[in-house]
Amino acid sequence: MTEPGDTLLDRLGRWLAGRLQGESSGYEPYTPSDAETLRRTLEPGDI
Repeated sequence: MTEPGDTLLDRLGRWLAGRLQGESSGYEPYTPSDAETLRRTLEPGDI
């Protein structure tokens, strides 16, 4: 994981990337289960 020439910023960057890629506890994305709810929720400009 750590290479001999790694700087502190290299190690910090790797650690931060690992934290950001990990799963967040308690997070549940909102996804409407039916098309009508989706139509009501979407606004102009949403992709």
